[in-house]
Amino acid sequence: MMQPARRQGASLPALALLGAALPGLVQPALCASTEEACATLLRARVKLLEMVDSRGKADLQALKREVYASSARLEGAVGALSGADTARAIAFRRVWQAFKRIREQEILPAVYRGRYDEARSIAYGIQAERYEKMKAALGCD
Repeated sequence: MMQPARRQGASLPALALLGAALPGLVQPALCASTEEACATLLRARVKLLEMVDSRGKADLQALKREVYASSARLEGAVGALSGADTARAIAFRRVWQAFKRIREQEILPAVYRGRYDEARSIAYGIQAERYEKMKAALGCD
């Protein structure tokens, strides 16, 4: 049986151009720096808070896509950290896993059920504490 020809993967510059041409798609992490990770962490946090404060269903879907896109970019940026920043990435991941679990199991379900006060309490409570721990782990200002 004949095997299909294997394609070569796209280069990072090509992926960056594709990401710029098609906004809204998850872009690969092209910058392996703590600054990139910090900026992306902030964006993911802001979009989640906007989602908690939103009341429109159309807004919720758009914001959820942005939350997930930012989260994927953040994970890529943190995953690309190396050298002296490896310890930062490890410390970050410990908190990030708990942050994501609570986002998925408690905050988002509360938002979609219209329990905004409950979602806000979690997002501005324990999740705010975790956000500060993640910033500290990455060395964000």
